[in-house]
Amino acid sequence: MAQPGWPPELGRRSIGSMPTEALRAAFCSKIAVGTSSGPAWLNELQVRIHKGGSRKMAKRITICAGIDTGKRKLDVALNGSSEQLQVENKAEDHQALVEWLKRHKVKRIGIEASGGYEQAVVAELRRKRFVVVVFQPAQVRAYAGFLLRRAKNDKIDAALIAACTAAVQKIHPAPDPRLQPLAEHLTMIDQITEDIARLKNRLESCRNVQAQQLWKEDIARLAKRERV
Repeated sequence: MAQPGWPPELGRRSIGSMPTEALRAAFCSKIAVGTSSGPAWLNELQVRIHKGGSRKMAKRITICAGIDTGKRKLDVALNGSSEQLQVENKAEDHQALVEWLKRHKVKRIGIEASGGYEQAVVAELRRKRFVVVVFQPAQVRAYAGFLLRRAKNDKIDAALIAACTAAVQKIHPAPDPRLQPLAEHLTMIDQITEDIARLKNRLESCRNVQAQQLWKEDIARLAKRERV
């Protein structure tokens, strides 16, 4: 019985209903493809069968970049490369970023939501037809935990975001601009959650009664705002 979605032929020769070992690896591949009208692995992996019976595997690789966003600076890294860039986070410098990304043939860019500082560059990159994935901070932290990465600085964060972007298996369309206020609200809640966690850590290690009371009041205030 043929495998579901299995094409009757690849190239010019039919290979029957059962996949070979090489093609079985393609079934198990977790390479992200975004959107596809056929089996997910077809867009990333092609198997060419030559007259002599040899099989040549050809990959179409999506080059990904990660951007760590600050109020003043953008740190950029390529996944699987030592190439990095730092530019000012202002409109006149975004064009230099676009040119650098095009020069390195980047197709997909990941950026962590950062209190709204990412919005202008995200809008510009989408206008330039890049695929942009906006991560919530919790998503990047979870991926860092999976990789057992603890070191933190802007360049490392950009490389981590690039790796996280390459690992994404499903690319969603850019959100409707009318949903932007909701996205900002969710980002605010995520940031408040981080603040509460930090205060709780301080409270646990604090032995001063007055300081404990201050931490508790701050936690209660933030928790109330988190529920709004």
